Amino acid sequence: MAHSVTFCFSGDLPQASFAEFARHRAGRLSLQLDLLEQTDTRARLTIRGQPDLVDAFEMALSLGPQDCLVRDVVRDVVRDVVRDVVRGDTTTGHAT
Repeated sequence: MAHSVTFCFSGDLPQASFAEFARHRAGRLSLQLDLLEQTDTRARLTIRGQPDLVDAFEMALSLGPQDCLVRDVVRDVVRDVVRDVVRGDTTTGHAT
């Protein structure tokens, strides 16, 4: 089952090389990428795909291209509200 995760990477992240690296890695891992915002010190993006491949994407971007230095990563799982409603729990996002 595919899931979505929003990542916020911070550090020294030259925009052109970090964005290209993210697109390339997402493509190689068959993941859908949505680059939400980016500066030279921060990149926020949402990735969707198989959980293990999303984890691999996070690791690849943490190591980054040679001219980038990732200092911190914040990971936020995007809840699938429709799935939670079907399971009967709309308050916590957990199955009951």
